[in-house]
Amino acid sequence: GNTTFYISITGGLSYTCYTLVVTPTALPITSISGNTSNEKNIVFTVKDLSATAYPNPHNGTFMLRILAPENGWAKIELFAANGQTLATKSVLMQKGIQNSVPFTVKQHGTIFYSIQFGKYKTTGKVISLN
Repeated sequence: GNTTFYISITGGLSYTCYTLVVTPTALPITSISGNTSNEKNIVFTVKDLSATAYPNPHNGTFMLRILAPENGWAKIELFAANGQTLATKSVLMQKGIQNSVPFTVKQHGTIFYSIQFGKYKTTGKVISLN
């Protein structure tokens, strides 16, 4: 979600049909398979750090669902719109599953989050009902 991929096929005119599937998992796999009719399937598996907040909007409590590309520790920070740090957590992530991290905040309005996991980083926001 919320990611745009641009794919171009180069090399001249071709009568090959392609089907593109993007699967967000923790394993870096790119494969091309074909069948007898000059049709090819391309599967890109994305290796990255991603997070989703729910419920969003929140009413004081919410979870971050984090998909980590490998096992290890992530640093999660919550910020108010003025830059004030609201919370910081270090959480052990497991590769290949949705890691759920709960938060309770008294801050109203938009809350920004930043997740640092080794060389990976992702950011997002959570909106309050008030």
